Amino acid sequence: MLSYHHGAKGLNIVERWIDGQPVEQFEPSNERTLRAQGAPLLWQALQHMRSQTGANASPGTDAALALCTVHDHVGAAVTDELLRQPLLSVWLHQPERTDQPEDVDYPPLVIPPASRGLGRHLGSLPASDV
Repeated sequence: MLSYHHGAKGLNIVERWIDGQPVEQFEPSNERTLRAQGAPLLWQALQHMRSQTGANASPGTDAALALCTVHDHVGAAVTDELLRQPLLSVWLHQPERTDQPEDVDYPPLVIPPASRGLGRHLGSLPASDV
């Protein structure tokens, strides 16, 4: 399954899932958000498409390129017209569950955040005579 989320605050997320588990997730304009279990196929395809088009990295351009990457991966065009109309949905019957659903374990960050250490001591404030 592939998903492309366009958030109200301009946050765009691309996800690739296999057998109900996320294997790749990233924000198209931010390499530091890349999470992947194995090869990040969509991220690599996005980088290749960016180099082929010569597009400058920007949130709007990267979102468009990410959507094109998803189009190419599924072999179907998801047009602006399609996205502006109600999308077809199917509700599949599931037997009632009495237990809690399992938590989803997202893949690890490909580029872990740099350690900032514990900081440094800034000294003490002088005692107040109040």
